[in-house]
Amino acid sequence: MNSSELLLERVEELTWALVDDHIDEAEIAQLETLLLENESARKTYVECMQMHADLHFMFNQKAGATVRSGSSRLPAAVVNALPMASAAMPIPGAHS
Repeated sequence: MNSSELLLERVEELTWALVDDHIDEAEIAQLETLLLENESARKTYVECMQMHADLHFMFNQKAGATVRSGSSRLPAAVVNALPMASAAMPIPGAHS
């Protein structure tokens, strides 16, 4: 595995930890740095979040549940650096 693949694997790992609320402050800082510095990392993050949203919607629809909004522990600096973040995929709890 090359360094680019390792970086994207780490972004996925940290993103899923964020989604599952199993991430600490040091890992949030690491994710923020990776996202701010690497366009491929941002794309991977958005893809993971889109998959999470799609699965959440699909399973809540099947169960007849309502989708409720949560809060994001992701720093606003990361949210603001993401392409499309404000228009296509707002992140709850993020401030500009």
